[in-house]
Amino acid sequence: MIRRFGPVVTAVLMLAMLVGVRLSMRADAENVWLLGKRTDSTCTFRQAFGIPCPNCGMTRSFVLAVHGDVHDAMLLNPAGPLLVAGVLAAVVMLLGGAASTRPTATARWILPSVIIYAAIYALVLFAHWLTAL
Repeated sequence: MIRRFGPVVTAVLMLAMLVGVRLSMRADAENVWLLGKRTDSTCTFRQAFGIPCPNCGMTRSFVLAVHGDVHDAMLLNPAGPLLVAGVLAAVVMLLGGAASTRPTATARWILPSVIIYAAIYALVLFAHWLTAL
């Protein structure tokens, strides 16, 4: 029972983070607001080198995806909705593993799943960056 406590707490904290972003932040194509105040979301990399970084638009994309505006989020940076999906998938895997009667069998799927997700995420981020250049 103690062994299953950690994954459940982690899953709950991940969900709380998504809920916290949804309640405290909002975004559009140009700006991000935190608790009703516009934040300075200027990309230092873009200012220094004149080209976007791989993460350009990621905050706005993530916030839009959390609010359900997946289309606009994809236009800004397709890795944003993918990150939200990854967090939700991790929550499902953590809770599923904690509820499983065979935790070792479930645990065998977690690392390969994380590696595959990370590779897909990196490819999407890199492809987006190349198209933005």
